[in-house]
Amino acid sequence: MSIKLGDNIEMTGPVPNDARYLNVNVPWTSISAVNTALLGGAGGVRYKGLTVNINGSEYWYKDGIADIDLIEKTTGGGGGSGLLNWTGSTANAIGTYISVSGICAQQNLTFSGSTLSVAGAGVAIKMTDSDSPNLTGGLVSEVGGQLIDYGMNYNQLGDRNAAYAGGFFRIDLRPTQTNEFFNIKYVPSGSTEQTIFSVSTGGTTTITGTLTAPIISATTCFVGSGVNVTGCVTLSDVSTALIINNTSTWSYLRYQYNGATSWDTAVYQGGDYEIRTAGASTVWRIDSNGNTAQAGSLDAQDYVQVFDTGGAEGFKMQWNDTEKSIDFIIN
Repeated sequence: MSIKLGDNIEMTGPVPNDARYLNVNVPWTSISAVNTALLGGAGGVRYKGLTVNINGSEYWYKDGIADIDLIEKTTGGGGGSGLLNWTGSTANAIGTYISVSGICAQQNLTFSGSTLSVAGAGVAIKMTDSDSPNLTGGLVSEVGGQLIDYGMNYNQLGDRNAAYAGGFFRIDLRPTQTNEFFNIKYVPSGSTEQTIFSVSTGGTTTITGTLTAPIISATTCFVGSGVNVTGCVTLSDVSTALIINNTSTWSYLRYQYNGATSWDTAVYQGGDYEIRTAGASTVWRIDSNGNTAQAGSLDAQDYVQVFDTGGAEGFKMQWNDTEKSIDFIIN
């Protein structure tokens, strides 16, 4: 209940009328200090218009008694035409809304005129589609800048909806993750992330699953030098081809067992088709005219002969001596 006075109140000491104006006779040090000491709401001591002194400047609860309503007093006129109050003093900081007359200078969000910077721990730039199911995508920096992720609906973004699948691309600079310098991860609904593609710092590429090329039409596919494909490569559909083209030396496929035993099937400049031990001399060759040659230790009497007698076609095989030849005739 108010007390009615018939005259002024004369203060004999160098103190303000309202003890809340100062913090034990010295200016408050920050907005946060005021809001912590002077509580609002039921049982609180704030009222709309309450003025306090923060570091020599007057602030007041201008539009209400919530924490965000405490802003610096301005010298402008009413009706929104006065100067806006800025909270914070970080150079190049971008301001965000506090109230109709207040702006907060975000110390972790700055623009120098050429560079936009977002700082902090686990920095995220988010994008959320307003349509259902309102999934969030965006860019995240983690682990002191050693990771950067970009994708949709994944845990690191902080807005994962486990009812839906997600996924993201990542560059990983952690020294313990050299096998996943660049990787693509899939996050099934209600499950943890799975690596489906990765490239190591040494260039080794790993694919989880089957690499499938459905149709290759009027197109030459080049596989570069030193590229290793481990697992299954499937070419499906009608008239599908895998073409290895080299315009200067060998084009070849290498078959390897357990990283050691190797054989090549190869084509050289002249068009000969060869089978050879990996990178070594030719074991068997067939030229573009169908003539064959082989290196090895066939007995001088041993041969394989194809014949056409005009009425019958077939081939003969003989080994060790002329007495034990076998003829196959196809009519």
